[in-house]
Amino acid sequence: MTEKDAKEEILKAFRLFDDDETGRISFNSLKRVEDAKEEILKAFRLFDDDETGRISFNSLKRVAKELGENLTDEELQEMIDEADRDR
Repeated sequence: MTEKDAKEEILKAFRLFDDDETGRISFNSLKRVEDAKEEILKAFRLFDDDETGRISFNSLKRVAKELGENLTDEELQEMIDEADRDR
């Protein structure tokens, strides 16, 4: 990622929190983000059953099955590939 790309990503993130487009982030906006973060972490922990900080293919498959989702192995792998930004 170039410096220009990084700056653009930061601006995008800032705009997500700047609800009223004042160029400032309110406490309430930060609180909503924190609450959403907690919900995301709870959901992540359902998938990360081995507590590695990563979601394995088998964990994703297990959770999908528990939720009644009928996804093929290929679809599950596509989900992982799309989400895996560490590569």
